[in-house]
Amino acid sequence: MEETEKQENPAPIILLPELEPQEQKPAPKPFVCVEITFRGNKKLYYKVARGANIRERDWVVANVEKGYDIGMATLTGDRAEIKHKDTGGHTIMRKANAEDLDRKSKLHEEENEAYRVGLEKIASHKLEMHLVEVEKQFDNSKITFYFLAEQRVDFRELVKDLAETFKMRIELRQIGVRDEAKRTDGISVCGLRLCCASFLTTFEQISTQMARIQHLTINQTKLSGLCGRLKCCLKYELDFYEEANKAMPEPGTLIQTAKGEAVVADVNVMRNTLKIRYKETGAEDFIGLDQVKSPVRPPAASAPAHGN
Repeated sequence: MEETEKQENPAPIILLPELEPQEQKPAPKPFVCVEITFRGNKKLYYKVARGANIRERDWVVANVEKGYDIGMATLTGDRAEIKHKDTGGHTIMRKANAEDLDRKSKLHEEENEAYRVGLEKIASHKLEMHLVEVEKQFDNSKITFYFLAEQRVDFRELVKDLAETFKMRIELRQIGVRDEAKRTDGISVCGLRLCCASFLTTFEQISTQMARIQHLTINQTKLSGLCGRLKCCLKYELDFYEEANKAMPEPGTLIQTAKGEAVVADVNVMRNTLKIRYKETGAEDFIGLDQVKSPVRPPAASAPAHGN
């Protein structure tokens, strides 16, 4: 009996999908952006060679508008570039060395002495101004005197006197009480460092209306910061309260509940609850927003005016 020749099954042919050409990643930028913070929370932005290896909290000597000064790197790389791409043509001269840091320590002693001299000169010229702080530039090219004054002050003679004493360029700059808090720094009632001294770069207009929108008691003492002005943090949650208030009836609104008509005495946006006073009995109660039926009548203050 003849053996039948076995045929091996040919291997299946697998068609591989064509591989898409991989996108080539762009070459890293030869420069990176660095945010440098100087005294008084002044921030400038610089582009430095990637190999410079400047990291956050490094002290550097950097070019400023006129001369050079010492500051700390507070942001680097993409975060600094997103925050502010315009470097203004400034350059970083070098990372601070031991000699620079020693000079930085002595700078404070020189500023304290300049502050003392400034007080004497202001008193001798009988000027109505309060000296807040003295800032001496790292390169010894300029001294800036920051002061408060209720009215405009003619300090031309004072500038001449200070220039003769220190033999360098003198700048007198009048600031407000909020700028004073920003420069002198401090701890707020919340237990944290002042916002203006830590991260705020500009001051926004703050009003008591912001406190009313957030259902805060209008107590000037509690709403004011160390500067004596309304706290900047009243702005932080304002958008949330403005949106949340749209779902809440205003105080004074007459509403219908399961127990009868009641007047809204107060609202709690965070808990979605109302403090109400029943119209018939005068008793007070707390109810959830879901227990409120359609308002019967809005508060008188928001009622539309009738035409003639």
